[in-house]
Amino acid sequence: MRAKASNPVEFSFRGILLLILLAIVFTASNVYLSLKVGLSISASIPSALLAMSVLRFFKDNSILE
Repeated sequence: MRAKASNPVEFSFRGILLLILLAIVFTASNVYLSLKVGLSISASIPSALLAMSVLRFFKDNSILE
């Protein structure tokens, strides 16, 4: 089902799939850095930026997704 411009989609299959993929990658890198260097990073901002840049290439994207 395609969303109308006045009612954008907040949750989609591609958004959830991208969330899971980024969570796995950033969790693994955070654990590695924490154990190796002793430094932990906040992964929320980099993962949000990466998700927005990936979703930008889709035709029917929205900032809420």
